[in-house]
Amino acid sequence: MQEEKSIAVLPFENFSPEKDNAFFADGIQDDILTSLAKIKELRVISRSSVMAFRGAAAQNVRQIGRQLGVANILEGSVRKEGDRVVVNVQLIDTRNSRQILATRYDRTLVDSLGLQGELANEIADRLRARLSEDEKGQTNTQPTQNADAYVFYLRANQISKNPDTLLGDYKTAEQLYTQAIELDPDFALAHARLASVCAEVFRYYEPTESWRTKARAEAETALRLQPNLAEAHFALGQCIYWMDEDYDRALEQFEIAARLSPSNADTRRLIAAIERRQGKWQQALQAY
Repeated sequence: MQEEKSIAVLPFENFSPEKDNAFFADGIQDDILTSLAKIKELRVISRSSVMAFRGAAAQNVRQIGRQLGVANILEGSVRKEGDRVVVNVQLIDTRNSRQILATRYDRTLVDSLGLQGELANEIADRLRARLSEDEKGQTNTQPTQNADAYVFYLRANQISKNPDTLLGDYKTAEQLYTQAIELDPDFALAHARLASVCAEVFRYYEPTESWRTKARAEAETALRLQPNLAEAHFALGQCIYWMDEDYDRALEQFEIAARLSPSNADTRRLIAAIERRQGKWQQALQAY
C-alpha cells in the first residue's frame, strides 16, 4: 500500500568536478532524510532501503514506488565546487509520475547549512503534512554555523553509516567528528554521532573503559546542548543498553528518540532487539 504521505529520498547524484566530494552529496541526502523522519505525519523510508537505488534516476518511478511502497520519491543532485554548492531536487508522485516540486539551490557553503530544514518544510507543505511547533523547531535548527565543521561531520557520517563498518572505519569517523567538534564545540549533532560511534566500537570491537566513558560523555554533552535532539537520546540509549544492560532505562531513551524522530529505523530496530531480549515477542515483531 502506498500511503499518501509516504516518501523515499533516493541517493543524490554527485555532479562535483572532484569525485572525492561524493560524501557531500550523500551527506545532503542523509540530512534531508533525517529532517523528514522527524515529521510525524510523514512515513519516511530508511536510508538502508533506498541505497539500493543509487543511480536509479533512469528507472521507472512507478516501479520504484511499488518496490518501496511509497507514493512519493525525492531525487536530486549536488555540485560542490570550492565554496559554492548547487543542489537540484525534484519531488515526484510515483503513482502517476507527476512532478510535485522542482527546485534549485545555488548558495555558498555557509548559506547552505540550513538547506535540509528548508526543503523538509517545503516537502511537508506539498504533501499536506502538518508540523507541530516542536517539529518546526527541529527542522529549522541549523546543526552548526561553521561550514568547515559541517564538512568534517559529513565525511564522518559517510564512513560511520556504511553497513559493513570496520574498526578502522569507526576510528576514522571518530577523528573526523572530533575535528568537527574542535571547530564548533556546540555542534550537538556531531557530539551525538560521536557518542554513537564510540558506543558501537564498544559493542562490536573493543569493550574498554575508555570507549564506555567517551560514549556516555559525548551523549550527555549533546543532550546538554540540545535536550530535544533525537540522535542524542538514541546515543544515550545505546550506552545504557550495551554498557549498563539496563533494558528499561534504555527503552525510555529509545522511546523519546522515536517520538522525536518517528521514521528513524535504527531506533525501532534497537527497541525491537530489547523487547526480544525481554521475551516480548509480539511487540518485538511489530517494532522490527
